[in-house]
Amino acid sequence: MYPHLIGVQEWLIPLLGPLLFLYVLKLTAQGPNTPIWYHFIPSMIIAALSVEFLMQDVTLKSQFISAESLLTPANERFEHLVDTIIPAFSLIQITCYLLLIFKVLKHHAINVKKQFSYLEKVNLAWLLWLSKFIAVLLLLWLIDELIALHIRLCFDTSLNMMCNMPWVNEDRYFYPSEIGIIICVYAITYYALKQPAIFYQQIQKFEKTIDDPSHTVQNTPRYANSALSEPLAQQLFNELDAQVKKQQIYTNPILTLDELANITGWSRHQLSQAINQVSGRHFFDYINMLRIESAKQLLLAQPQKTVLEIALETGFNSRSAFYTAFKKCTQQTPTQYKKAQPLAIK
Repeated sequence: MYPHLIGVQEWLIPLLGPLLFLYVLKLTAQGPNTPIWYHFIPSMIIAALSVEFLMQDVTLKSQFISAESLLTPANERFEHLVDTIIPAFSLIQITCYLLLIFKVLKHHAINVKKQFSYLEKVNLAWLLWLSKFIAVLLLLWLIDELIALHIRLCFDTSLNMMCNMPWVNEDRYFYPSEIGIIICVYAITYYALKQPAIFYQQIQKFEKTIDDPSHTVQNTPRYANSALSEPLAQQLFNELDAQVKKQQIYTNPILTLDELANITGWSRHQLSQAINQVSGRHFFDYINMLRIESAKQLLLAQPQKTVLEIALETGFNSRSAFYTAFKKCTQQTPTQYKKAQPLAIK
């Protein structure tokens, strides 16, 4: 219907990996190590190599997709670009970007546990699963390209190996990798619209605190970003632990490291270091450990309460999050824990 657009889509294929990678960096508040335009150089090179074909008359371009027409030299060069260079390069490129994405998401998972006491809506599990799905699509794409290569070898050379197989003699109308990419684009768009900002509010609160005239020296210690000695780290952790337990700060279901720093007067860097250094846990694991200890007491002291009631009362956002954390800490479900403590319940 639009013959003048034939071939335009080819230089868009190398954009998939960079755009997904840059989106992941933006979502996880991690900046790229190189200028953004570097990532689009391959697409610009392919666009430049396609200019000869794209500038042809519409009639000549239409011959490119016609099985009955002889190809012009420009069309032959473009066919080689489309059938060989772009698929081979794109497979390697997207594979490299996927590895980078997995690395970024792994770092993000650690970073989230350092700053948040909950994982709902901040762990980007959907993006990790979509990235794994794209990895499967890459494998299907590779298989599809190998089949296409085999077909070309059967027709263009004297190769006789498996040249009577169905995929050689029949047209193929189903391309799972291409359909999968369409599904991924829609899925990423859907989840991206639902995904709230993760680190924006944290940065905004931090900047607001710095600009606040009432911000005291206590809240911004002179050596806020310096390493803590063992005695100081132990002292800070003991004071923090006592304050968190006494005020039951852990019951805040959306507690963050920045909010805890604002309450205690210590810097977020020092709090994170003290918690990690003394308890051997990230902020997330430390707060959830306190929640579980409180929940264990409530399960025995108030058996009439439901598991969900206790979960919400101790700071968990959902029953599933409570079960996961409880089993991780005790190797038992809440129900199993109650049954294993008959004397305490009586």
